[in-house]
Amino acid sequence: MLCVAIVDDELEHINILASYLNRLGTEKKFPVKPVSFSDAVDFLTKYQPVYDMVLMDIEMPYITGLEAAEQLRALDPKVPLVFVTSYAQYAPRGYEANASGYLVKPVSYFSFYTLMDKVLRVSARDRDMELLIHARDGVKVLPHSEIIYIEISGHSLKYVTERGIFEASGSFTALESTLPSGSFVRASNSFLVHLKFVRGTSGNSVYVEGGTEIPISRARKKEFMIRLMRYFGDRV
Repeated sequence: MLCVAIVDDELEHINILASYLNRLGTEKKFPVKPVSFSDAVDFLTKYQPVYDMVLMDIEMPYITGLEAAEQLRALDPKVPLVFVTSYAQYAPRGYEANASGYLVKPVSYFSFYTLMDKVLRVSARDRDMELLIHARDGVKVLPHSEIIYIEISGHSLKYVTERGIFEASGSFTALESTLPSGSFVRASNSFLVHLKFVRGTSGNSVYVEGGTEIPISRARKKEFMIRLMRYFGDRV
């Protein structure tokens, strides 16, 4: 079952999104459970990590959707978040909260279906794929979705993940071939970055979740930026 939270202060918009979700479930042949909240404070107060996705309005009383998103990420860093707004200029700020995309009101079913299809595919891909490594303290299974970046030094590989750091021996080239090229991109000969965790770039550096600065080599910068734009473009 796909459980989706709809956070919007206008009942009309809640009903539209709920009807779109039910139609999507019928067409894709899976059950859907929309759960609605009329304001972000109520949503955050009652929040439990049971949702497969959150659809959040930006213009709401008490606190805005952008402010609520910051608090949501403290509670649940992973749940896919889609903003619904009347103003497209809010979209860039939405990606600061690791949003999966945004919908502009009035929302058409075509735009809704297109974005939901992409978000669900990305979510399923990140959830289902895992990497088996022979770490120094034993065999570890690392979901792709938790790997922030990988660093190589000689024949030593360091996996920096949301759960901690794991070290193993191996070939960087062989490892790269086992990871999805649409999500993992070399920033240099020493770093392989998961684009999902990129929080910004400046000059010849990329900043990932946690504030770590990773250098981008001059030879790889153009390709890295193209792949980064393509990755987030697929989520809009």
